[in-house]
Amino acid sequence: MAIKASSGITISDITDAYSVMLSSEAVTVPGNASGAAVAGSVTTAVYAYCGATACTTALGTVTKPTGVTSVTYSSGTITIAYDANLTTSPTEITLPIIVTGLGNAGTLTFNKKFTISVAKTGATGPTGATGATGATGATGQ
Repeated sequence: MAIKASSGITISDITDAYSVMLSSEAVTVPGNASGAAVAGSVTTAVYAYCGATACTTALGTVTKPTGVTSVTYSSGTITIAYDANLTTSPTEITLPIIVTGLGNAGTLTFNKKFTISVAKTGATGPTGATGATGATGATGQ
């Protein structure tokens, strides 16, 4: 019988693989009837690992789209503030996460995408009918 296939595999040690994650990569925020965001802010946590070891992170320079007023980083949390000028939905922000403490690798930058969508407020419905008058309570002394 002939050999139909043969192969070999090489098992590599991947314990130095890098992973960078955000606790949330997309959010929907309230807007008015015309689709402009109601001013506010959102947060997302940053997690970075070299294999199973947590790494230190920082935030690089962020190019803010229209309506995003600030992007700040503190203790592993990114806060994105926005105002009523945020009208493009969805709006995508590139967050350059700088991972440090990587030994010979030094530092690496991972670009993570964060998306903000604006939910328009619907039209106000008609006023409902007036309900029946409730029972009268006892008269005090």
